[in-house]
Amino acid sequence: MKKWFFMFHRILTILILLGVVVEFYLAGLGTFHAESIQLHVVTGEALWGASLVLLVISLISMAGKRIMVVSLALFVLLFLQSMLVQVRQLFVEALHPVNAVLIFSVTVYLLMDSFQQSKISKKVGAP
Repeated sequence: MKKWFFMFHRILTILILLGVVVEFYLAGLGTFHAESIQLHVVTGEALWGASLVLLVISLISMAGKRIMVVSLALFVLLFLQSMLVQVRQLFVEALHPVNAVLIFSVTVYLLMDSFQQSKISKKVGAP
């Protein structure tokens, strides 16, 4: 059972990473040509929801302390992302794209760690 949770966690992490890349595209589209950034906002909310599911899966599967902590960090960063634009202070709002880079980096780290854990468990012979 743990194997299936771990696999679902990895697949969801890949989908979140793809979603983050789409978010960068939508932000650029909204900045330069779109009349609305609504699609960017909705996609961001979906990513936050997906990160909550990712966190729950990491806790249920007991995927390891590092994966659980990094999944929590991703959830917090995505929550913070929506808060940064609601503050309505220029210097705080300007942190929105910086936090997006952090979100991307943490997601890549989580995915790389997932593959590393998979290699270790195969060498050890763990199920």
